Amino acid sequence: MSAPIPNSYTTYVRQCESSLAECRRCLATLAPKTACYDALRQCISALDTAVEMMQSNSKFTSRYLVDCAEVCQHASDCCEACNDDNCRRCARVLRSCIMVCRRASSVGMEFGFVSNF
Repeated sequence: MSAPIPNSYTTYVRQCESSLAECRRCLATLAPKTACYDALRQCISALDTAVEMMQSNSKFTSRYLVDCAEVCQHASDCCEACNDDNCRRCARVLRSCIMVCRRASSVGMEFGFVSNF
């Protein structure tokens, strides 16, 4: 049985869910051959997993959020390089999400949920 979500994660879950909604809207407008399509799809998957991990209070959440921030960074860079206004808007959302993932990763450390690999 998983422990309740620390109150500190609640805000981060909401922020990630908001970012996910914006990223999904952008992805829906893109053709699969668009340069940032795969990176954005992978980022959406990573953010979905991050939300699930924060909600379940997994002991691996902190480390995963650090990795998720890197995936978001890559997708943001790819979206920024596109000549599409939706992609550029999504890049801004992803830059915000990078900071959310980084801040949320410190929550697990506060609660002792950090796993040594």
